[in-house]
Amino acid sequence: MTKFRDIIFPETYKYSSDSEHIPLEFYLKVFPVAKRIDLLLGYFSTNAFKVLAAGFAQFIYNGGSIRIVTNHILSETDKENLIGSGEIDENDLVLKIFEDVDTLRKTINEYGQHFFDCLKYLKAQGRLEIVPVKFQGVDLAHCKKMILFDGEDFLSTDGSINFTLSALTKNSESFEVNAPWEGPIFEKRIAAEIDNFEKIISQKHPDYKYLDKNEVEGIIDKVGKSKEEKELIDDSVKLDFSKMGITVKDLLKANRYAFEHKYAVEHDLPRFPYESGPREYQEQAYQNWKENNRNGLLAMATGTGKTLTALNCILSEYKINGFYKVIIVVPTKALVKQWEEEVRAFHFDQIISTHSDKDWKSSLQRYTTRSILNQSKSIILITTYSTFNRGDIQSFISSVKGIESFTYVADEAHNIGSPKTLKHLPHKIQNRIGLSATPDRIYDEIGSTKLYEFFNSQPPKYTFRFTMKEAIEGGV
Repeated sequence: MTKFRDIIFPETYKYSSDSEHIPLEFYLKVFPVAKRIDLLLGYFSTNAFKVLAAGFAQFIYNGGSIRIVTNHILSETDKENLIGSGEIDENDLVLKIFEDVDTLRKTINEYGQHFFDCLKYLKAQGRLEIVPVKFQGVDLAHCKKMILFDGEDFLSTDGSINFTLSALTKNSESFEVNAPWEGPIFEKRIAAEIDNFEKIISQKHPDYKYLDKNEVEGIIDKVGKSKEEKELIDDSVKLDFSKMGITVKDLLKANRYAFEHKYAVEHDLPRFPYESGPREYQEQAYQNWKENNRNGLLAMATGTGKTLTALNCILSEYKINGFYKVIIVVPTKALVKQWEEEVRAFHFDQIISTHSDKDWKSSLQRYTTRSILNQSKSIILITTYSTFNRGDIQSFISSVKGIESFTYVADEAHNIGSPKTLKHLPHKIQNRIGLSATPDRIYDEIGSTKLYEFFNSQPPKYTFRFTMKEAIEGGV
């Protein structure tokens, strides 16, 4: 089990948005390890969860609890980003802004919704405590501190950061981390912060005025949706970070894939073979294919990972649907074996191979029968073009329930332009992936045209193209 002492911190233990180590890096590294997080904040920005979703989902998954002491002010920027509507005109006060809960429900965006869903889950689990305060009669408390506990060690932070989107990613703000293993002075700092926080959270600090937390918790109950842990994790993975800056996107991407891989390993689910996830161009191939109605030719140079790219498309769709139904067709028996190895590396386990499964015909019959009652039952059939064209598999395609939702993967796709294979193209299957370094059929204009039509993909760009020149320049 990872602990704070296992994390590689900057030598100075300082994070700054204008340095190599931005604040977001700290949260993405430390949140998943923490068992408890205590926040003492000037104001708490719900929009921060736009960039903390992955780390916070891991924190929830690992059983963490959170206590928040915060001013009752909501920043104007946060109000706009969270609510996304000009219908709410109140300036700053949370209780006034949130009086009209119905309007909030209608106008909240996906990041704000995810934030409230997470809080509601933690509250239902008894793992959330929020204490709204005023400091000495002033509306805006200027404290910006955090205490984290991993079950063995405490960390504390102190500096000029607010828990907001701009502070995490844009503004020139910074904070330092106090780590107990760095010496007794840091241990004393942490102990002092813990003592101060406990006085505030227990409502025994004389400098704080305590507000009614029931109103805030009531809003969480009304706006947040009741979801299971797995649903929250799925939601966090699906959040769109594409408009973030490059540094932020890279951090979020690395964190997301590491968590997805860990979660899949622990639950023995299909997963990308490498914790780092697919390469950027392989992800782009999936996006292009999806935008082309999940159909297309991927023209990729030899050695650039066509098989991985196609299986990443299957994996990405599995994450959306919760099942996989695939037919993979290749030119030779040797390629059937190679594909089977790659499919198993992704931990897809419902595999029928016409060349390693001696009883594959009976397996197909059993699947056909079961598909009548369960159209979300997973299967990956791997075969050669010659076997695919024969009666057994053609009968399977015509009789299996839900064939429309299968994905057809054609390796060395130029092969399907041959007259015999053209007669057996599975037109009922809507999702299609054609793979080839050279999709064009030389001296066969008719076959090439049929190929392009079937995959709704035209040269020279095709649905996705990755040349040898691009591969070499990209270090692939």
